[in-house]
Amino acid sequence: ISSCIVCPDDADRLDVFVISIEPCPRNFVLLQKHAEELGWVTEGWLGLQAAISDVAGEADLAFSDKSSVDETATLLFKQGDRRKVHRVNVTTVDGVLSTASKLHP
Repeated sequence: ISSCIVCPDDADRLDVFVISIEPCPRNFVLLQKHAEELGWVTEGWLGLQAAISDVAGEADLAFSDKSSVDETATLLFKQGDRRKVHRVNVTTVDGVLSTASKLHP
């Protein structure tokens, strides 16, 4: 899983720890940019570039490159779908929580 971990030195004193999960590469770059611009750095933030499923591994993600933000990307695309496909990491909810608990016990 590609991740961008932004965690202040005093993370153990935070009441809130935000986890953002985004499989689409272009959307993830925008997510990282917003995290930096909006000061999530000081709040405790974990960004994961991955998809969520019941089984961890890799999968093909169909996405549209026609807009600046893709809100229709999916792992569940049908054969014959003409969108571009990108191989992405897939994690489970347990995997996300495990990663987060190592950073914010």
